[in-house]
Amino acid sequence: MNAAYKRASWIGIRLMRKEAPMLAMLRPKAYQRYAALPLLGPILDECAAWSSQRGYPPGTIRNQLKAAPHLDGVLRQQGAHEIRDLTPRTFDTAWHS
Repeated sequence: MNAAYKRASWIGIRLMRKEAPMLAMLRPKAYQRYAALPLLGPILDECAAWSSQRGYPPGTIRNQLKAAPHLDGVLRQQGAHEIRDLTPRTFDTAWHS
């Protein structure tokens, strides 16, 4: 059984059992802080799961999550108050801030 199959099977089992959120599994000590982010907090678990489902290794996803507090602050400074306020342009501007 190859590693990709094992990972896909594990994701499927986790989703069927409705285990702990992916975010809590990847960043257990920082979970509450990340989940409480005003703008990105409600979607970070979905983002982490999306990355995992596409084959990103856990270490890469953890590193991506490290930028979430900063990104949340920059996006809010740009005037985003809800998820629907986010556009590719707001992310592009935030990336270059």
